[in-house]
Amino acid sequence: WAMALQIDPFLGLRDIFVIDNIPSLRTEAAIALVEASGFCENIEQSFEGTPFEDNYTAVCKVKRKGRKEHISKFSVADAKRAGLWNKKTPSGKPTGWITYPVRMLMYRAVGFSLRDIFPDVLRGAKIYEELADYADYVEVKDNGTNKPDVVKNKDGGLSNKMSSPPED
Repeated sequence: WAMALQIDPFLGLRDIFVIDNIPSLRTEAAIALVEASGFCENIEQSFEGTPFEDNYTAVCKVKRKGRKEHISKFSVADAKRAGLWNKKTPSGKPTGWITYPVRMLMYRAVGFSLRDIFPDVLRGAKIYEELADYADYVEVKDNGTNKPDVVKNKDGGLSNKMSSPPED
C-alpha cells in the first residue's frame, strides 16, 4: 500500500497503520502526501476561541489548485459530544485526548479537510488518530495463546482485531 501511495516502503512502516483491516495514515504523513502531490496550494492551521473552553476550535483551511478554499473545524464541544474529551482507556490510562488535547483537536480538523479535498491523493486512507479513537478495545492481554494482538473486548470476549469504525 505504501508503494501505491508513492511512499517509500520503509517510511510506510512508520506512517501506515491498519486497524481492523482499514489502512490509515498518521496525520503528518497525510499532510506530506498532499503537499507533495502538486495539487495543494495551501494548508493553514489555526485556533479560535478560549483555550480549553467549549468554543476552543481547531481550524484547518485547505486550498486545492483551481478550487475554492475549504475550511474544517473541530471544537472542544465537538470532542465532548463524541466522547473524546478527557478520554481514557478502559483500564484508566490517558489517551492523546488527555496528554495532547490541542494536537488531537487539530488532527481532527486537518483530517477532515484532507479527506474531503484530496481523496484521490489519500486513496481512501483514514487518518490514524481518528480511526484509533473509534476502536473499542481494552489493552493487549496475555491469555497464554502466544497469538499477537489479542485484545479483550468490552463484553469480555477475546478478539484478534479492533472493532470497525462507523461509516462517514
